[in-house]
Amino acid sequence: MPRSRSKELRRRLVSELENAGAIRSAAVREAFLAVPREAFVPEAAAERGLEAIYRDEVVLTKRDGRGAPLSSSSQPQIMAIMLELLGCEPGQRVLEIGAGTGYNAGLLAELVGERGRVVSLDIDRDTATTARAHLASAG
Repeated sequence: MPRSRSKELRRRLVSELENAGAIRSAAVREAFLAVPREAFVPEAAAERGLEAIYRDEVVLTKRDGRGAPLSSSSQPQIMAIMLELLGCEPGQRVLEIGAGTGYNAGLLAELVGERGRVVSLDIDRDTATTARAHLASAG
């Protein structure tokens, strides 16, 4: 996936989220610009395309044997609102319950910076393992 296309789509999504009032701070803006969502939903990106990954939509990532949803990458607008309300600052420590794809942990890591720490837990071992792999691949 071309890096320049990903950056362009991130800028477009950030603009939409700012226009909707979901992103209000420079810190959350920069986090969304820095963290490539496709690194956290690679199967969906390969199947649906990069443009689909950067829509302001939920990306379902895991279903049970009957097809019921078990895990997802949340709608970016909801994530932005939550991050704005949380008000993370560099150097803080954050505990996240529910690892999902790891995307939110990646955004949180950008917000708290190198001096901060993010711990993300999940009761589903496969979800936690996958989130850990996504975070490692995204750096």
